Amino acid sequence: MKRYLLLLLTILLLYRLPCAAQVGGPSYGSGKATGTITACVGLASVSPNIQQFTVEGLNLTTGMEVDAPQYFELSLTATGGYQSTVTVMPVDGTIDNVTIYVRSSSSAPVGNVTGRCIISTSGLSTTDPLLTASVYSLPTVNPVPNQILLTGNTTNAINFSGTANTYTWVNDTPSIGLAASGIGDISSFTATNNTANPITATISVTATAAGFLYVPNSNDGSVSVINTTTYMSTGSITVGQQPYGITLTGDGATAYVSNRLSNNISVINTATNTVTGSIQVGGSPLGLSLHPGGGNLFVANKSDNTVSVVNIADLTEIRIVPVGTAPVNVLASPDALHVYVANSQSNSISVIDAGNYTVLTTIPVGNSPGGMALNPDQSRLYVANANDATISVINTTFNTVIKTIPLSPAKSPMSMVVSPDGSLLYVTDFASGTVSVVNTITGNVSATINVGQMPLGISMSSDGGELFVSNYGSNTVSVINTADNTITATAAVGQGPYALGNFVKTGVGCSSLPLKVTITVNPATFPTITATGTLAGLNTIYGTASTATAFTVSGANMTAGILVTPPPGFEVSTDDVNFSSTVTIGTGGNIAATLVYIRLAASTVVGSYSGNIVMSSAAPAASVNLAMPASTVTPAPLTITADDKSKVFEAPNPVLTASYSGFVNNDGPAKLTAQPKLSTSAVTTSPAGQYPITVSGAASPNYTFTYVPGTLTIFPPLFIPNTFTPNGDGVNDKWEITALNAYPDCTVEIFNRYGQNVYSSIGYGIPWNGTYKGAALPTGTYYYIIDLKEGSKLLSGFVAIVR
Repeated sequence: MKRYLLLLLTILLLYRLPCAAQVGGPSYGSGKATGTITACVGLASVSPNIQQFTVEGLNLTTGMEVDAPQYFELSLTATGGYQSTVTVMPVDGTIDNVTIYVRSSSSAPVGNVTGRCIISTSGLSTTDPLLTASVYSLPTVNPVPNQILLTGNTTNAINFSGTANTYTWVNDTPSIGLAASGIGDISSFTATNNTANPITATISVTATAAGFLYVPNSNDGSVSVINTTTYMSTGSITVGQQPYGITLTGDGATAYVSNRLSNNISVINTATNTVTGSIQVGGSPLGLSLHPGGGNLFVANKSDNTVSVVNIADLTEIRIVPVGTAPVNVLASPDALHVYVANSQSNSISVIDAGNYTVLTTIPVGNSPGGMALNPDQSRLYVANANDATISVINTTFNTVIKTIPLSPAKSPMSMVVSPDGSLLYVTDFASGTVSVVNTITGNVSATINVGQMPLGISMSSDGGELFVSNYGSNTVSVINTADNTITATAAVGQGPYALGNFVKTGVGCSSLPLKVTITVNPATFPTITATGTLAGLNTIYGTASTATAFTVSGANMTAGILVTPPPGFEVSTDDVNFSSTVTIGTGGNIAATLVYIRLAASTVVGSYSGNIVMSSAAPAASVNLAMPASTVTPAPLTITADDKSKVFEAPNPVLTASYSGFVNNDGPAKLTAQPKLSTSAVTTSPAGQYPITVSGAASPNYTFTYVPGTLTIFPPLFIPNTFTPNGDGVNDKWEITALNAYPDCTVEIFNRYGQNVYSSIGYGIPWNGTYKGAALPTGTYYYIIDLKEGSKLLSGFVAIVR
C-alpha cells in the first residue's frame, strides 16, 4: 500500500509540477501561491496580508533551498522568522506538502511587485511559483497654519487636505474649547483660556486612505467613483460610449475601462480621477483582465471573436488572439500562466498560454458563458452560464468540466467572486435581482440575497468582508456584509451600471506620519500682535527699488514696540519714502493699527524672493508671521562699447578696451562673472584701413547685455625723406612726410646739431620749410623726433637741408 501511494504521488508530481527527474530519481515541485500581499511602503507586510505555497519532493538527497525574489521574504511560519532564504529538510528523502509563507519586504517600492522563487535540491533547480504584492504609498496631509488668539475670540476653521480621504485628529488640550479627538475638518469655535498664562493646544492629524468603487455606467458613458467608507459619490469620470468592463492595477493606481461602442479602452489615473489615455482595440470590447505582473492587459472583443493583448507601458495592442464565437469576458490567472476566455455563443472557454499568446485548448461549458472566477489555489475555474442557469466547474489541471451546479431555472447568472478561503461562490442573478451564495464543496445554494434590479457586476473587498453589486436596472450599487449576508448600504451611481470585472480600489489603511498644528489661546490681557493685509507679489529691475505693497500692524497690551523684519531682499517703511531693513512700530501699550510698506530693495540681486514678514516684540508677546508672496528681480540693461583704436601699418595691435554704460549699485566690470571678450580680424600685416572691433561673452546674473562694436584704424606706412632743397624753385622746397596727416595728435620736433629746437608742431598740417622764426636755416644736418602717439614708439633720425 505504501509503495502504491508513493507511486501515485510521483505520478501526480510529474503531471502538475514544473520540474521532475527520471522515474526512481529525485523529483520535487511547488504549488501555486495563494493569498494576497498588501503593504504600506517602508513596511513589510504582515499576516493575513501574505501569500503561501507548498513544496514537496521524493527521493531527495539534500535539503530543499528556497530563495525569495527581490522585495520578498520567506518563512516556515506565518507570523515571523522571515528571511531571504529558507531550507526544508526531507525526512527519509521525502518532503510532504510543507507550507512556505511569503511577505513583501520593507524595501519593496510602491506599485505592483512580482517575482519567482528559485527552488533547488539534489542537483535540480526551478523558478517557481509567481509571487505578487501590491505596495501602497503613504497618504499625506498638507500643512495647516498655527493660530494665536485671545480668549473669547473665534478660531479659524481648519480644513484638511492632501492625498488621503480620512483625517483623524487628537487634541492634547481640550480646555481651549475643542474636543479631545475627532474625524474630518475642525469647525471654528470660541477659544477659552481662564488662566493668567498662554495655553497652547497641539493637534496631531493623521491621514488615512479609504477605498473606492469605480463603476462603469453603460448608458451614460461615465464611471462613478464611490467612497467605500461613506458610500457617497465623490465624482464622475467621462469615458467612451457604453463602458462595460473594468479592471484595476494591484496598487489601485490605474483603472482600465472597456468602451463597447468606441472600440477602445479608457485609462484612468485614480489619484486624479482623470482619463490619461486610450487604447484602440477590437470590435465591441467587453471583459478585460490584467496580467498579474502588470505588463499586459487582455481584452475580449465580442464582435471580432478575438482577444487583444495590450502592452500597458506604451498603450499599444501587441497581439490579436482568435478565440471562440462572441467572447464576452477574460480572466488572467494569478500565476501568470493562463488567460481564460468565455465565448458566449460557442458555449466554450478558450485557454490561452499567457507567455506565447496561443490557445492551448477549448473547454465546452453551458449555454452563454460569461462570468468567471478562480478559487484561491487556482485549481478550479467557475463559469456562469446565463442561459441555462448553471455554473460549470472546471479542473484547471486537466481543463475539463468536473461538475455542473444547477441554479433555479428563473436565475440568469452573470458575474461571480470567490470568498478568500474558497468555500463560497457569490453569483449575481440578473433575472431575479438576487445574489446566490453557493457552497463550493456541496454545490448547494446556501443563501439568496435580494439586491437591486438586474444585478450584473460583483466585486469583493480585499478582506472578503464586503460584496459590491452593480444593479443595472436600479442604477445603484448594493453593499453586502458577508458575515450575515445583509445589505448595509446602497450607493447611487450613473445610468445602467454594468461593471464587469473588479471595480474595487482597495483602501489598505496606510497612514501618514502625524502632522501637528497648534492653537495658542492667550489670556485677555496678554500682549498680542496682529498683522492683516493682502500683499501682492512685486517685480523690479536690478538696481531699482520696486513699488511697495502694504499691510497693517497693531498691538494690544504690549510691553515694548513691535519690530517688523522683512524676509531677505525686502525693505520696509512706515511712510513709503524712507525704507530700511527693519522698522519698529510704537513703544508699548495698545499700538494703533499702523500701515507698513514693503518693497524689493534696489540692492537686491536678480532672483525670486518670498518668505515671512516677522512681527516680534519683547516677551511674553508671541511673534506673528505674514507671508510675503513670491516677488521677482529681473536683470538691468548694460551696454558694453568697444573703444575705437588705431595703429600704424605693421605695428602690433593695440590693447583692446571697452566702455560701460548702465552699471548700478556702484558695480563695475569686476562684478561681472565673465569679462567681455574683444577681438578684431586685423593682424600686424593687415593693410591700411578700418577694421571692426567686436565685443561679446560677458556674463552676470544681474545684467542683460547690449554690445556696440568699435573700429580699429590702421594708418598707412610713413615715408620720412632725409633731405630737401628749400631754394624756392618750387621743387622739394618742404620736408614732406607721406601719410603723417593720418596722425592728427602726433608731435614733430627738429633740432640743430647743437641741440637747439628749430621746429616744433602738434600734428603736421604745414610741412617744415627749413626756416626758424621766419629766417632760412643754413645748409646742414638736422635731427628729428616724431611721436605718433597711439602707443607707437618714437621715430628719430636726420634730415639734411641742401640749398
